[in-house]
Amino acid sequence: MSVLRRLAAVLGLGACALAAEAAEPLKIGFVYVGPVGDHGWTYQHELGRRELVEHFGDKVKTSFVENVAEGA
Repeated sequence: MSVLRRLAAVLGLGACALAAEAAEPLKIGFVYVGPVGDHGWTYQHELGRRELVEHFGDKVKTSFVENVAEGA
């Protein structure tokens, strides 16, 4: 197979992957060991989650669970 054909095949597969990604948002889950309102590490992680949503908009869908015991 020539180099040009290989390159075309790789680019074609990449375009298909990008089209699939654009169809639905990336789902991201956050697990917090404490309450979001404690103004500690958990709160800082929550601020990061909010910034992620603000930056990427409809490209991501996030959810979170708080007060999960460590090691659970």
